[in-house]
Amino acid sequence: MRLFAGSFVVLFALILPQMCPGQTSSPGTAPAGTPVAPPPLLGPDYYFSSTAAAQQALLFLPSPPPPNSDAQALNAQILNTVIATATPQMAANAQETANFSVFDFSDVLGPGFNAQNLPVTNDFFKKVTINTVNASDNLKAYYNSPGPQTPETYPSTQTMMGFDEGVLLGNMIPEKQTQLQAFGVQEGINRLIMNAHWPTDVAGGQMLSTIFLPDLYASPQFLSDFNQAKTEVRAQQGLQ
Repeated sequence: MRLFAGSFVVLFALILPQMCPGQTSSPGTAPAGTPVAPPPLLGPDYYFSSTAAAQQALLFLPSPPPPNSDAQALNAQILNTVIATATPQMAANAQETANFSVFDFSDVLGPGFNAQNLPVTNDFFKKVTINTVNASDNLKAYYNSPGPQTPETYPSTQTMMGFDEGVLLGNMIPEKQTQLQAFGVQEGINRLIMNAHWPTDVAGGQMLSTIFLPDLYASPQFLSDFNQAKTEVRAQQGLQ
């Protein structure tokens, strides 16, 4: 499963610029590619301005491919290949993380890695999630790009969350960094297996993570909260 995930991460990095040449456009009350109003904030921005971060991301994220284009046809082809080649176990694993949480990383860190045992860590990751999802929601509303089943799926928020949390936990526990980051990357693949996103949505979510992570680490409050959570997690894991 890890090799499967890694191969598609490389593929996304190579194909995203070619597959995302411009804004989308299709008929409807709010045509795809026409910005719509973002949803209300999930909560306050704890570490950085989600509005400013979304505006910054627009300088780097390519637009999703237009419908009925060759790029979108390739998008669908890759998605169909992922779904067709996913094993029953991979499909079951994807379903288990349909509502992704940082505590899904208990697959790597053991059943003791849970919200009840780690209240400081739980609070920290809630703040990270709220802040980054606020920014991601702004981008989704701007691009207004429909996915395979639902509207406004570019960039993939759950892909971003998995990538972010894998990096953050890997920085807390470098002893298991490779496994944690691989598990985080796998969430993007899971979104494809569930037919919830296009490959370009997932690639966009991965790129978004690399944009937002420096914004998090630039916040003194984030660094303070991160170090407190790190201390708690390492103690729970029996690490010095």
